[in-house]
Amino acid sequence: MSWESRTGPDLAMRYVQEMKHDTKQFAKVIGAAREGDLISLKFIATFVLDIPDLQTEEVLEILLSHLSEPKAIQMSRTSTPCTLARVLAKRAHTAMSALGQFGAFLGPTAKVNLLCLAKGWTGVLRWMSFFYEKHKKLPVRADRTEQRENSLHMVAYALYAITQDSSTVKSTIPATPGVVALATRLWLSGDPGLSDNPPYFPVPACTAALCHVLETVGVTMLDEVISMAGGAGTIAETALGRLRSTLEFSTLNPQYVEIHIRLLFSLTAEREETSTVRHALIEKGCIKFLIRVLLRLSTMPLQLDTVMAVSGALICVANLIEAGDAVTDLRLAVQEGMLQAFANLSPSFPRLHETPYGVIFTMVSRMVPKYLIYRSVLLVVQSAMSRMTQEDRAKVAASPMRDSWDFMDRLVAERLEVNEMVSGGTRVPANVVVHCDYVRARLSLPCHLVHVNAVVHERALKSAFKTCSQCHAVYYCSKECQVAGWRKSHKTECQSNKQELTGKIMQRKDRLFLSHLLDHGLCRNQPHLRRLAAQNFPGMPLANIGVTVDYTYLPEDYSVFVTDEHNRSREGEAATVECLIPTGLRCTKICITMPKPSLGRGEASISTPVVPDLEEQLGCSEGRGMPPGVPSYGLFTHNQADTCHIVLYCSKECQVAGWKNGHKVECKRNQEEMIRDTLQKEDRKFLSYLALCDAWHHLPRLRRLAAQDLPGTPLANIRVQIKYACVPEMYAVLPLASESGRTCIEYLITVGERCVAVRMISPTSLWEDVDFGWSLEISEEADTILDDVDIDLANMRVHGGSSVYRK
Repeated sequence: MSWESRTGPDLAMRYVQEMKHDTKQFAKVIGAAREGDLISLKFIATFVLDIPDLQTEEVLEILLSHLSEPKAIQMSRTSTPCTLARVLAKRAHTAMSALGQFGAFLGPTAKVNLLCLAKGWTGVLRWMSFFYEKHKKLPVRADRTEQRENSLHMVAYALYAITQDSSTVKSTIPATPGVVALATRLWLSGDPGLSDNPPYFPVPACTAALCHVLETVGVTMLDEVISMAGGAGTIAETALGRLRSTLEFSTLNPQYVEIHIRLLFSLTAEREETSTVRHALIEKGCIKFLIRVLLRLSTMPLQLDTVMAVSGALICVANLIEAGDAVTDLRLAVQEGMLQAFANLSPSFPRLHETPYGVIFTMVSRMVPKYLIYRSVLLVVQSAMSRMTQEDRAKVAASPMRDSWDFMDRLVAERLEVNEMVSGGTRVPANVVVHCDYVRARLSLPCHLVHVNAVVHERALKSAFKTCSQCHAVYYCSKECQVAGWRKSHKTECQSNKQELTGKIMQRKDRLFLSHLLDHGLCRNQPHLRRLAAQNFPGMPLANIGVTVDYTYLPEDYSVFVTDEHNRSREGEAATVECLIPTGLRCTKICITMPKPSLGRGEASISTPVVPDLEEQLGCSEGRGMPPGVPSYGLFTHNQADTCHIVLYCSKECQVAGWKNGHKVECKRNQEEMIRDTLQKEDRKFLSYLALCDAWHHLPRLRRLAAQDLPGTPLANIRVQIKYACVPEMYAVLPLASESGRTCIEYLITVGERCVAVRMISPTSLWEDVDFGWSLEISEEADTILDDVDIDLANMRVHGGSSVYRK
C-alpha cells in the first residue's frame, strides 16, 4: 500500500515512520524518484521537511535532474511525442514543487547543496518560464482558475525559496538573463488571497519572489521591472492593491504584511533608481495605507514577523515623506494616525531594532517639529495630540521618547499662540509702527490718507494699514496706495514669491502663518541680529543688511548678510528677509520684503514692539535730536546686562548723560516691577539659592575665568554672572567692588521676550571655598529667606539629588 492510499494525515505520518525504519523501502522510493516515478516524487515534495534523510545532496540532484535544461529543450521540440512531452512536464512540475520545499536547506552552511543548485540553475529557470507561459495561456474558466493559480504560485514559491538567502545565490541569479522579467511577470499575475483557513503557502509567493530577487540583484535592475510592468504607476497600483487586500480581513496576517512591506521598502529606498516609483507610490496614497497598517500592527503582540513589518513600515513612511514635498505627506500621515501609532508602540521600544526606534525618535524630535512652520501641519498635529487619552500620554511619558515628545508638545503650543493671533486678526502687536510701502517707494511724495490726531502721516500703527492679500508682507495706508504699489513693482515681487510657494506645498493660510511667524521670531531675536550685524559687518548701515531665517534647523537659525546693489538702492522701501523652509529632501528659499530694515532702531524693525512716543520722536532719548550725519541705524541702546534695552541714544555721550540724569533709577524700578509681576515669591527664593549653588559648584572654573579675564584684580572685587537665559547656563566674571567682604552674584533670567538681571549677596565670600549655612541674605528684589524645601530642590537641580551643604 502506497502512502497516497493512507487517507488522513495520521495514517500518512505513520507510513512515514515506517519508512524511516525500513531502509530498503526508503532506498526503493529514492531510486524510483530518480527514474521519474511521480508517486515517489510527490512523496519527496510532501515530506522533505519532516524526514532528514530526504534533505540531502542526492535528493536535490534527483530533483534537478528532472528540471535539467536538456529535458526542457527535448520537451519543447515538435518532434517529441506528445506522450513523452506530457510525462516530462509532469515530472518537472512535481520536482519544482519539491524544490520549493527544499529551499529551507539551501542556507550558507549547505555549500554542497548550493553548488549543486548553481550547476542546474539555468535548467530550473527555463522550466519556470515554461510553466508560467503554459498556465498563463490557460482559458479563463472556473474549472481552470484554481489549477492556473496553483501552478503560477508553485513556480513563484520555488523562486522565492531559492533566493531566500541572497548572499548564497548573488553570484548565480544576476548573471542569468530573464530572472527579473520572470519575477515581475509572476508578481503581476497575482497572489492567492487570504482565507479563513491557513493559506497553502506561508507567504504571498509572487510578491515574495519579486521581493527576494530585487534584494538579490539590487535596485539597479528596477528599470527592467518598470519596463515589464508598463510604468511606475502600474507598479505602485499593484503593490498597494496587494497591501490593501491584507487590510480587508479582521485578523491581520503579520507574515503577509511583512512581505508586502519588504517589497515597498525595496521600491522606496533612497536611490536615484527608485525616484519614479517613490513618486508614483506617493500619488497613489501609499503613506495612508502604511499608516493604517502601522496602527493595526501597533495594537498586536510584537512577534518577530510583527517587529519586521513595523520596522519596514516606519522606514518606508520616512522615505516617502522626505521624497515628496514633505508637507502634504506629513500632514496625511498625522491625519491617518502616525502619532497615535508611535504612542501605541512606545512601551515596546526595547523590542524594536535600533533602526525603527531611530526613525520614530527622528520623526518626533526633528521631522514633525521642523514642519510646524506650516499652519496646516500644525493644526493636524494639534488635533492628533488632543485626541490622545491619558493612558496614551502615560505610555509616552514612561518611554525614552518622553523628552522629544514634550519638546514637540511645547512647540505646538507656542506656534498655536501665533496662529490664534492670525486667526483673530491681530497679526502684529498693536504698538508697532510701519511705513506705507508705496510712500517709501516714492520717498519724496507725502501720503495723505493716514491721519493721527488730525495730522497727516505716512506712517502709523500696523493695525491701521492694509496688507497685500497674497504675501501679507507689505503694508499700505489706503486702497489707492495699494493699487499704485501693485502696478509699480509689487506685482512682480509678489508673483515671484508666490511661484516659490506652490499651492501644493503651502496653502494660503500657511503663507499667512509663516509671515506672522517671521514677524514673531524677528521681534524676539532683534538684539541677537543686531549683535550679528555688528560682529560680521562692522560699520555697515543696518538698512543694507538682510536677515536669513533657516527653519530647517531646530530651533531656527538666524544670520545676517549684505544685500545686493539692487536692494541697496531701495533701502528706504523695505527690508530683505530670506526664509529657508524644509520641503522634503530639499529646502525652499523664499525672499520676502518686510517693512523697513529689521536691524535698525524702533521704526526700522520688523514687528518690533516699540514705545509709541519714543517712536514718534525720531530722535535721541536724551533730547538732543538726531546729530548731523548720524542715520537711524546709528542709535545706541545701553547694553549693560542689568538694564532694559529699550531706551535709544544717538551716541555714547548721550548714553552716559541719560544714565546719570535719571534713567538709572527709572530702569532699576522697571526691572524690580517686572520681577515682582512675573516671578512668584517661591520662584525668587528658589532662583536665588539655585544661583548660589551653581556658583559654589563651579568655583574652580570661576577662579580660572577670573585669572584669565581679570588678571591682577582681587577676588573680593569680582562679581559672578550666571546667564540662565542660555541652555546650559553660562558663567562670567565682572569687576565690582566687594560689599562687606561678601560676593555679589548676578543671574540673568528670561522674562517673556526680555532678559532680566537679578543681584544677590552671598552670606560670605564665595571665593573662600567654605560651606554656606542655611541663612542667606538676598537683595531687595527678592527679600526673603529660603526654607528647607527650596534648598532641597536647588540641590537636586545641581547635584542630581545629593546635597553638598551641611544642615
